[in-house]
Amino acid sequence: MPTVPKTSPEHIVKAARKMIARIGADELSMQKLAAAVGVQAPALYKHFPDRAAILRAVTRQVTQELSRAQLQVPTTDDPRADLAAITRAYRDFALRFPRLYALMFSPEGLLDAQESGDAVKSLMLALQRLMPASPDTLEAARLLVAFTHGFITMQHAGAFRLGGDIEAAFEFGLSHVIGSLAPGSPRAQ
Repeated sequence: MPTVPKTSPEHIVKAARKMIARIGADELSMQKLAAAVGVQAPALYKHFPDRAAILRAVTRQVTQELSRAQLQVPTTDDPRADLAAITRAYRDFALRFPRLYALMFSPEGLLDAQESGDAVKSLMLALQRLMPASPDTLEAARLLVAFTHGFITMQHAGAFRLGGDIEAAFEFGLSHVIGSLAPGSPRAQ
């Protein structure tokens, strides 16, 4: 008679995600994860070849959730406003789930280009509306994500120590980045 599995890939990923959200990916070990799902560490290898595969599975899930959060932003007739709203949704997600967001950019959590692109799919669509027929859409997306990610990283690290309103600073930067991408702006020429 075959043995009944005591866990599943879904259960392992769910437990790993909870642990990463609480303690961070660096602190996640196979032993801690096994204890969380109620098995011995070798049982995890029946479902995943190694720890990195589990981290990538969690990253896939987080990337899909980030994409859904952005896709839920209602669109308007104003591509600049839409792009700003989508970028705010991206930042809000990262601030709500800082350790899971950090996993997305860690060497262990990096996904292939297609899967990584899912996280910015709605941002790319809004950029294409703002910059129709422009060959620079990918570069614009990289600029916007780099600005947003840098801001998020500094905010997570508590690096904004000069006072002032952090939200106002983000909005200032966001409006300038988006403004520089719009057709007809001096920098977009």
